Amino acid sequence: MTLCELNQELKLSFECYLLGELSPNDMAAIEKHLATGCSSCLQEIKELQEIFASIACSAPSVTPPEQIRQKLLSRLQTEVKAQPSLKLVPMPKRAWYKTPLSLLGKVAASLGLLILLAETVFLVHINKKAVLQAELAKVQEHKIQILQTELNQKQKDISNIETSIKSSRKLIALDSKLISKASGKALWDTDQNAWQFYISDLPNAPKGRTYQLWFITDKELISGGTFQTNEKGSMELRLATPRNCKNILEVAISLEPIGGSETPTGAIYLSGPII
Repeated sequence: MTLCELNQELKLSFECYLLGELSPNDMAAIEKHLATGCSSCLQEIKELQEIFASIACSAPSVTPPEQIRQKLLSRLQTEVKAQPSLKLVPMPKRAWYKTPLSLLGKVAASLGLLILLAETVFLVHINKKAVLQAELAKVQEHKIQILQTELNQKQKDISNIETSIKSSRKLIALDSKLISKASGKALWDTDQNAWQFYISDLPNAPKGRTYQLWFITDKELISGGTFQTNEKGSMELRLATPRNCKNILEVAISLEPIGGSETPTGAIYLSGPII
């Protein structure tokens, strides 16, 4: 699975990217990232394009207010009256009083009609843009609500961990030397010999591979079982301390073949000492 390397600020600017409202540097950075084939970002861009397309098609037709129509007609009449008197030139074999309406008058009338049409189109464009901005605001608000929900859940998890820590419990921090974002916590209830693991930002294991938990004692390494992370790279695991597992010094997580191994054969992704 390819990890997304685009920073959060640019990920939250995809709407502005599609509207062409970002700086040239930000536009270039997003396009360069999309060219790497990031599936999550490409999917989000596709969804936003579909939303914008549906907004454009659903924008209602707008009839200009009667006040604007009257204003334009009044301006047109004023401009026509202000035109200087024209000197009529007799046409061959045609008396001056049979000359058609002034060509300039026709041009003025045509220009007035074009002005009226242009202002009508402008009003329709303004209305569609307002509808699009309103829908865009709804999309951004929805994304903020999702992020706020995820933040509240993480704060709740942290609160539950802190509340459950007593004198008989130990909290072990799990760090990674391979993936900077990956982290975890292990809560060990020494009275009940029970463990709770909370893993975050650990990528899904490749096909044919799985993660395996290890308890490292002063004499041997004992398997705690295998597991997989969810699509967000998270996992919660509760288990009892394996039998005959005494004097635990450290816990670790390695990448192993499906079914697990008797001893670690793959890289150690997370580990933490018991203090």
